[in-house]
Amino acid sequence: MKINITKKYRIIIAAFMLLFSSQILFSQTPCTNGTKADFITDSVYYSSYSRMFTDISTPASSIVKRIWYFGNNDSLYTDTTAILYKYKKEGTYTVTLKVIDKTGCSDTASTTFTISDMFIVPNVFTPNNDNINDLFIVRSNGENKFSITIYSRWGKQVFFREGQQQIVWDGKLPNGKLVPVATYYYIISVDDSDKAYEPEKGFVSVFY
Repeated sequence: MKINITKKYRIIIAAFMLLFSSQILFSQTPCTNGTKADFITDSVYYSSYSRMFTDISTPASSIVKRIWYFGNNDSLYTDTTAILYKYKKEGTYTVTLKVIDKTGCSDTASTTFTISDMFIVPNVFTPNNDNINDLFIVRSNGENKFSITIYSRWGKQVFFREGQQQIVWDGKLPNGKLVPVATYYYIISVDDSDKAYEPEKGFVSVFY
């Protein structure tokens, strides 16, 4: 039997390099030289499921790499100071930032927060006057004024309204006629002069 020695050594070398690189990323020496990890959230951008994370570790000039752990088995390796991350569902998450400085040492900082939907939006309603699910009602946390625009599948606007705590649509066009059975696209926008909110988008189906 002939053994491919070259291939064997390539496998050993590749395995060693993978182990070595993993140690570089995840097993740095804890910092004793003053490097301290820290970060803030929601500084400039916010939505129901999105968070802006900004690294404010010190001294900033010594930080060369950052690893973000989002508390949902997802992580991101980056050398930038700010990232925007969007969660897929509601829940309580512990986010950890691990920073690595020029000397190769590391420090971590963590914070825990809850992700919850800013709006409660149904995905179907039946405006047939049977007093059962006749209205499309969008409810909010009441903290900010918001608006909703609804479009047909061809992009024609069929409804627009502004509100504070809730907005109600009876399924009628501006001319008073009921919309046809179909699926409609909505965009919810928040009015806030202090923050830039990400519009919430989705679909609602109309049946009779």
